[in-house]
Amino acid sequence: MKNKVIYFALGLLSSVVIASIYNYFHEDESIKNKPYFVLNKDFNVGELGLLKKGTKIKFDKGMSEGFSRFILYLNIKGGDISKENETDVIIPYWLNEVNVNDSINSIK
Repeated sequence: MKNKVIYFALGLLSSVVIASIYNYFHEDESIKNKPYFVLNKDFNVGELGLLKKGTKIKFDKGMSEGFSRFILYLNIKGGDISKENETDVIIPYWLNEVNVNDSINSIK
């Protein structure tokens, strides 16, 4: 009887460990059900350009450091682009809200 209880406890424990490992590696894999957001203001993307008000972005992940990561899908027809050999690399771009005064000063 004692052996049955031990085997049952070990089986239960191993099931929990396997399920936890599976969930850890697969929880962020699907972005299918994650919501879209709309930018309510224009945002500057460093030296790269501007994301206009109304741009839709998809939520990816909230970070413990206090910021959120979003995905922006781009459709390009033609154009001069080149393929990189890196895969599964995320290159973060920080967005800064466009200030009206900054826009006016840059025109002068």
